[in-house]
Amino acid sequence: MKRLLALLALVAAPSLARADGAFPTELNVFFPSAQPQLVVIATNFGLLVSTDGAQTFDFVCEQPAITPLGINVNLYQVSDQGTILADSGAGIFRSSDGACSWTAGGGSLANVNVADAAFDPKNPGTVMALASPHSGAAEIALSTDDGQTFAPPVWSGQALLSGVEFSRAQAGRVYVTGNWLCPQTGAPFLMRSDDEGAHWTTFDLSSLGDVVVRIAQVDPTDPGTVYFRVSSLVGQGDWLAWTHDAGATLQSGLHLAVPMSAFLRASDGTLYAGTSRGELDVLASGQTTWQRSEGGPHLKGLAEADGAIWVAADDYADKMVLGKSLDGAKTFCPVFAFSQMNGLPSCQYVQTQCQTSWSQEQQFFKVTGPGDAGTPCIGGSPDGSYASGSDGFPGGDAGACDLAGEAPTDAGSLADAGGADAGGADAGAPDSGPAALDAGGGPLSGPPPTSKSTAGGCGCGSGGAAGWLGIGLLLLGLAATRRSRA
Repeated sequence: MKRLLALLALVAAPSLARADGAFPTELNVFFPSAQPQLVVIATNFGLLVSTDGAQTFDFVCEQPAITPLGINVNLYQVSDQGTILADSGAGIFRSSDGACSWTAGGGSLANVNVADAAFDPKNPGTVMALASPHSGAAEIALSTDDGQTFAPPVWSGQALLSGVEFSRAQAGRVYVTGNWLCPQTGAPFLMRSDDEGAHWTTFDLSSLGDVVVRIAQVDPTDPGTVYFRVSSLVGQGDWLAWTHDAGATLQSGLHLAVPMSAFLRASDGTLYAGTSRGELDVLASGQTTWQRSEGGPHLKGLAEADGAIWVAADDYADKMVLGKSLDGAKTFCPVFAFSQMNGLPSCQYVQTQCQTSWSQEQQFFKVTGPGDAGTPCIGGSPDGSYASGSDGFPGGDAGACDLAGEAPTDAGSLADAGGADAGGADAGAPDSGPAALDAGGGPLSGPPPTSKSTAGGCGCGSGGAAGWLGIGLLLLGLAATRRSRA
């Protein structure tokens, strides 16, 4: 029971920033590549939208403009073309005009809790979303009309799904992470599809121990390389991990004593991993040693645009929400703080819906309007070097069920398609680190069976893990309603 509650808390909690659409957080910044003047800052009280390249930002309230009163947004996503999606407890809400108007997505995701969604950058208009329907099992659904409607699920299973991300380098490739609720309660897994969810290969990650694995970023140039945040369920911190062979093996790259709050794989291959207490670890391309600094911005998210590294920071501690670095993240200069909000956008819908919220935010943040941020640039101080992968995963017993693996089949199949360790071979990695940890490698056709008994004693009857499914989804939904000023 303790393990399940810890799992629910971690899966429901906000996570890292997304540089290319990955690693969701409640404070984040998006730079749609097809609309260079559009910049969107997502917060937990609404959106800040700039149409002049981050010179000024207008405020769009969350409720009732984006979602109805009483419905909180879990995460925001923005496509390269500028479409904005709000994943919420009542489905997906969508805007294609810079947050001026919003409509509810229809189809299979209408009025269900949506935990995450991702746009396919290789196929504009395609969106994949992770949902927790009121009926129970988690579902993965696909939209081919830019999030307006979603077709029936391409996958369903008794699991908590924690992240989804498409590859920018290979059409149709998408990755999903989660933890089983049955038959191995809490066991982490990774799924990969090469045809937008028609078929899935599933990798058992239970050998990592009691952890939640979430996608930090899919490498923008190598479809087989994915970076993950691995969070301990038993208080052992976070790991940055990666696979270079599309999930067959996983390597530990960096261990942090506190939760990772931001990650970026930059265009030059440099890796950045940071925390909300001002620590930033940097692994330059081709190097084997991380360089750590402390005392920098309290990181909420990292992004790259216009030849600069951008940070979403703690407005209270750093006196800026958005900062910009031109020296490889050594120093960040303030671009925008909440006190510099411009006002409401000119569109009539937002003007009507957000007047009350805007008055409240003006008072809370002591808004004075656009202008110079008025604070100095922030730079961290060197705080040591760390060999890449010098501290391995927590390990430990992750469950007693061994299920036979199968070749990938149609994603709709719910046949016995378990996850025995198939010993996926290490394809080799350019980075340093320990020998690759076998991530299971066994291709599966979908989720574990809805009911099964094994010699190991695992089962999914009403008295087993599946009995917690309804409670788990309820707690997940409640956890997603946490609100605090960003």
